[in-house]
Amino acid sequence: MNSFDKLQGKMIEVEKECGYKGYYYKISDVLTIMVCGMLCSLQNISDIYEWAKAMPVQEFLLKEFNIHKLPSRAQFYNLIGCVNPQNLILCLLNGQKKY
Repeated sequence: MNSFDKLQGKMIEVEKECGYKGYYYKISDVLTIMVCGMLCSLQNISDIYEWAKAMPVQEFLLKEFNIHKLPSRAQFYNLIGCVNPQNLILCLLNGQKKY
């Protein structure tokens, strides 16, 4: 299992802890985009969203994470708002779910 698979697996764990029902976009996809953007030194959601709209980034997201569509800026913010920050932090730091 490569690092990209591990990252996506962690983001799926966070999604399962949220009450979001997954209408058009997966929370795990948005979280994956957020983490990738932060790894590229981007520091806010607007910058990450603009970065993700670039064609090379979209090709990377499709190839490595099978992310086909990017939500609108408003949907991006709404989906991020569905995530419990403590669960995300715990998931990224030690890979364990805490209830």
